[in-house]
Amino acid sequence: MRDLTLAIPSGFTNRKTKTSVSAKILNISILVAIIFFSLAYLFVINAMGTKGYEINKLEAQIRQVEDEQKILQIQASDLQSINRIGTNAQKLNFVPATNVTYIKDSDFALK
Repeated sequence: MRDLTLAIPSGFTNRKTKTSVSAKILNISILVAIIFFSLAYLFVINAMGTKGYEINKLEAQIRQVEDEQKILQIQASDLQSINRIGTNAQKLNFVPATNVTYIKDSDFALK
């Protein structure tokens, strides 16, 4: 029987493959592209994180202003109440109006 092993020529293992200049340029350009896109990705993620922090800060300010608005609306309705106006009028010695004269619409020249 015959031996079925592969015969490797003597110069085959020491032989180096020649890479062309275009292959080196391609490898360098791929490496530069990977670095560029990695840095761009980090920049975008950082910007998004910063915007998220700013959004949370603004939402907290909105909640604070809404709470202040509710308090001011309650104070305004309290100040506009009839009972409050009546007591303030008495404190300021206002007198109720008597003999009120109303002007009729027919008294005006222009309508």
